[in-house]
Amino acid sequence: MSIQATQNRRGPSEMMADDSGFPRLVGSAGLFLSIFGLLTIGLSLSGQNVNISPTWAGVALISGLASLLYHTSFEKDPLFRRPYMVVGLTFILCGLALVGRPLFQNEAPGLLAGHAGLVVGTLFLLAFLRHEDSEGLIGICRMTLGISGSTLALVGALGGQIKPDLLLPHFALMGLTGTILLAAYAGVLGNEKTLGYGAGLFLLGLGGLGVLIAVLRSLLPHLFFTAGWSDTRPMSFWVPAGFILTLLGGLQLMVAQFLNSETKLMILTRRELGSFFYSPIAYFVLFAFVGATWFSYSTFLEDIVPSGPMSQPAVEPIVRFYVISLFTVLVVLFSVPLLTMRLISEEKRTATLEVLLTAPVDETTVVLSKFLAGFLTYLMVWIPFLTYLVAVPLSGAPAFDYRPMLAFLIGLAATGAGFIAVGLFFSSLSSNQIVAAALTLTYMIAMLLPYIIRFQPAIANSPWNTVLQHISFLDVWANNLTGKLIPRQLVFHISMTVLAIFGTIKVLEARKWK
Repeated sequence: MSIQATQNRRGPSEMMADDSGFPRLVGSAGLFLSIFGLLTIGLSLSGQNVNISPTWAGVALISGLASLLYHTSFEKDPLFRRPYMVVGLTFILCGLALVGRPLFQNEAPGLLAGHAGLVVGTLFLLAFLRHEDSEGLIGICRMTLGISGSTLALVGALGGQIKPDLLLPHFALMGLTGTILLAAYAGVLGNEKTLGYGAGLFLLGLGGLGVLIAVLRSLLPHLFFTAGWSDTRPMSFWVPAGFILTLLGGLQLMVAQFLNSETKLMILTRRELGSFFYSPIAYFVLFAFVGATWFSYSTFLEDIVPSGPMSQPAVEPIVRFYVISLFTVLVVLFSVPLLTMRLISEEKRTATLEVLLTAPVDETTVVLSKFLAGFLTYLMVWIPFLTYLVAVPLSGAPAFDYRPMLAFLIGLAATGAGFIAVGLFFSSLSSNQIVAAALTLTYMIAMLLPYIIRFQPAIANSPWNTVLQHISFLDVWANNLTGKLIPRQLVFHISMTVLAIFGTIKVLEARKWK
């Protein structure tokens, strides 16, 4: 083998201690932005006249928290890192107080802020635990996540069954947030430990029981509602309470299966998913989504909240004005390359791909695990985007039709699977992450072109207009948001998913031919 070939196949350079200078600089900037955003929002809520809009204050706060999380993930000095544990615990305790307040009072101020605080506090604890070696502090963080998650998941499930009128937004959000905290708790422990495995079993039992009761109450209401309860018996438990509880229980069942399954595919998927959240990529993409959708949400509220007696109500389905916006599309374009660029490229660069494939797994299992990890992360970063809608009734806006969002979620999953699969394929072609990201970004931009081209006069009235509508993901989203779910419009994106995964498998198998 030539010297040049040897150099090309050389592994990573010698391990060196990470320089903490840049993360601390980012953390300092994040601290300033967080304080600035909190003060501005606090003064606005107290009635003080400030010259900065709440939208920009929110962006400053989100950017500051993201910067602090970056510092937390890379800081190894306990003196600088451990205060972030206090920050995470404070967020969780304050979040629990805000979330539990509506159960004892009729008012629900700060409900969405409470759930956001719980999630942000969880992220801080996960980032803190990355380098922590004190068993006592690790135990405190684990106990906080476990107790908080179990309590929220249990109260959310039982409360939604007992008081369906408070299911949205109170108990449904409790169940969702509790599931997230329990998943983080089990992920920190690992399913090889009794408590981690027990958390998965708890979610399995809770989700299965929730689905069973919701379905039975919808099909056989006379078994659950007696004549003495006639004044509280709902006309139809399935819409919306039964359906929402079934979705929540189904989510808990899937999370439990993901946490406790011992199949090779699930084990590798957990490994890949953990690598996302032990690096700043997932946090960066998550907070980018939160910041971009905050702009969309602020504009959305201005359009639908009545501003005067002569204001006209928005025409349903109004959610289409929230989802399809410039900021959302731009974040999607740049987030997919960030999520997929390292999936296989990094394995090639560090020469760990060969080590991975010496284990009793084949190329298909490796590729599917990386695809599932990227796809699940892509769906996770959309959770804050959808959670904003829960706060719409709390903002004085009228109730809106939620059913188009159900169709949109199916379209979002189909198009997102295609994006992640193609990004994974490009990541398998090169050991350079920048090259993989550039190729994926080019593909994402190409997926925008059909939406733009089909409005040209020469194409608008031709058969190519229909073809371009099936290729454009924005047209799929737009049709879904009108309440229409057209399966043939998903064929292209599902086909791209299958084709890209098949191509990635063949690229990995091609190493055997060399």
